Amino acid sequence: MSRKAKFTPEEKEQAVIDYLEGNKSRTQICGELCISSRTIQDWALIYNKHGLAGFSRKNTKWFLFKRI
Repeated sequence: MSRKAKFTPEEKEQAVIDYLEGNKSRTQICGELCISSRTIQDWALIYNKHGLAGFSRKNTKWFLFKRI
């Protein structure tokens, strides 16, 4: 199995902006980035709550831990 692709905070931000502003559909973004629908939803939640800073490793781990 291959490892998951890593995305920069800026790439995540652009995907979320495209999703939230309706520039691209969730399906289109997920297909282009090879990510699940849940992933883009999680990124949108993080972005809405913390902005670009939410995509740093430190903050992302906190968010995922907090969600459980």
